[in-house]
Amino acid sequence: ALAIGTASGLVVFRGVTAGDSSITFLPVAYHKTGNVSIHDCVWSDGDLLSLNTLFSSICSTGIDCNFEILWRPDFVKEDGPLDHCHANGMAVVKPGRMLVTSLSSTGTREGWRNIGTDCGVLIDTDAGIVAEGLSVPHSPVVRHNRVWLLESGTGRLLSSAIDDWRMDIFADLKSFCRGLNLTDTHAFVGLSKVGPGSAPSDALI
Repeated sequence: ALAIGTASGLVVFRGVTAGDSSITFLPVAYHKTGNVSIHDCVWSDGDLLSLNTLFSSICSTGIDCNFEILWRPDFVKEDGPLDHCHANGMAVVKPGRMLVTSLSSTGTREGWRNIGTDCGVLIDTDAGIVAEGLSVPHSPVVRHNRVWLLESGTGRLLSSAIDDWRMDIFADLKSFCRGLNLTDTHAFVGLSKVGPGSAPSDALI
């Protein structure tokens, strides 16, 4: 199945084929979350989880609610759609353990907008902040006991062994980068311009 976060919810698609045709994805379910600025969603142990940026949290799709908060950073103390740190990407280490990228570790309403571009963090939901001083981190991916992520503010692809957390520069892309996927031999990286309000300041690469 394929899940896509939209402006107001999560749409689930299932792939079907007919004869020799290529695969076609058809919508089979929709879960309304409201406009919570979903930045990422993943399947974990059969459950669909979403990164709820406005509520600074990882959420599940509850049956009798728009979303159910499963985790949020320790530095976030106040409930509500306050976008404290602009959490923007997550990856599954194992069921129940995630890695989350965030533009800051601020606990105030939209606090990430009022700081520099080198205040980003990588958070382990088991251990807390494991890497800091990152420049607009995005798009973590876990493969073979390593985490790969984009440091969008510097245009770099970084990598670290899980539980080591020493970030190595794997590639310098010299462009604002968002969106990462890996195969066994290649990294696919999306490059873009900086959108209005999408980073703490204009001081990027």
